[in-house]
Amino acid sequence: MALTREQRARERVARSGGFRDQFKQGYLNGYRRGRDDERHGAFDLLDPDPGPEHVQVDVDGIEVDEGIRDLLVAIWAEGLVTQFSCQGDADRFAPRQGYSHLYVAQVVFSTIDDAVRFMTDCAAMIGERNFSEGGLTLTTMATWKDDRPRAEVTFSPLLIDELAIKWRERRDLRTAKPAFE
Repeated sequence: MALTREQRARERVARSGGFRDQFKQGYLNGYRRGRDDERHGAFDLLDPDPGPEHVQVDVDGIEVDEGIRDLLVAIWAEGLVTQFSCQGDADRFAPRQGYSHLYVAQVVFSTIDDAVRFMTDCAAMIGERNFSEGGLTLTTMATWKDDRPRAEVTFSPLLIDELAIKWRERRDLRTAKPAFE
């Protein structure tokens, strides 16, 4: 005997409810125990708190977030051109969690080429640490004031200081004079 349309719909709802219950059961029985964000407490995902405003500092006439200043100065010295940036919030960021996009560190580059160079160089500099902190993400963006597409790179705010040091060390190695001169 063939099921009616209504009976098929009721079966689908019953199955989906069963899957939700099964997921919930597994989640409550231990899945969440190992999650990084559980160590920091639950976040209010429906009404996220952006936290306090970031302290702005002046770097050559440009106001930037204090927490990302050293990294920006280092990448500007390498010839990379940025348009916007944000230091993110290291206390609220949790790798690979959907709500974390609110708390990532972000650098917007004026060209995709600069963004790709930044991302690939950073990945090479920090190696596996890149992946443990949630990785580097490149997102293309619409043009702005010219016809060249832009891109942003987002990453864990916990990596800012380490990346700033690595970019400075690389610049220092390139500009260092040989000891035997």
